Amino acid sequence: MRQARATRSRALRAASVALAGVLAAAPAAGDRVYPKKGPPVRGVVTRADTELVVNKYRATSPAMTYGVVRLPLSEVRRVDDEVNVVETVRRRREELAAADAAGRVGLAKYALAQKAVREANRVLEEALAIEPENADALAMYGGKEKFEAAKRGNPALDADLKKALDALLGVSDGRARAEEAKKIEAARGFPARPEVVERARRSGAEPRGLRQDVPVRLRADRFPGAVCTVYVPPAYDAEGDELPRGKR
Repeated sequence: MRQARATRSRALRAASVALAGVLAAAPAAGDRVYPKKGPPVRGVVTRADTELVVNKYRATSPAMTYGVVRLPLSEVRRVDDEVNVVETVRRRREELAAADAAGRVGLAKYALAQKAVREANRVLEEALAIEPENADALAMYGGKEKFEAAKRGNPALDADLKKALDALLGVSDGRARAEEAKKIEAARGFPARPEVVERARRSGAEPRGLRQDVPVRLRADRFPGAVCTVYVPPAYDAEGDELPRGKR
């Protein structure tokens, strides 16, 4: 019995050493785990002392149990790293300067090479919003006509539309705002619904930063004296964050 325990202990240590160079302490971004028996398992891999935890839904919370596969280290043959293209594109995009069209074109080429067409199109749209005549971006995206169709009604791609919406939120009279919203829809294809405009206007007037003990306004009659904590990020943009949701 003692000899059997020692044998199992040596096997676990050997497995740990074999996998140490492959697995990082932090969760990986979607790997493929090959057990000694059975089919491979894909997902976010987290290493414990004696086992691997594989989350098929790519969640990183160690407390999650749904969809989790646990494999003893001694039963794992190898782990292959897998590049998470979507996450890679997102991270590289965040590192680009706001006006870097060329960087976005280069990132789109990488995404297309990885067959991530949706991600490529997103960064190409940003590149064309910066440089509408960028030949490389237009060719990769599918032409100017396609971009103009995507641009219509999208303030993230149409700078003139964004300016018009900014001005709309500054109109003090409600009736005048409604009339201006109709003009914007007719000219720019953006359906700024009145209730959405009013919500964006109220949100834009909220103080930035953290506020505590703010009286609850929703159903206040049912919860007299109720308070809440509110945090509005300093970079919050009422037009950019609220109005795009008003599309019909």
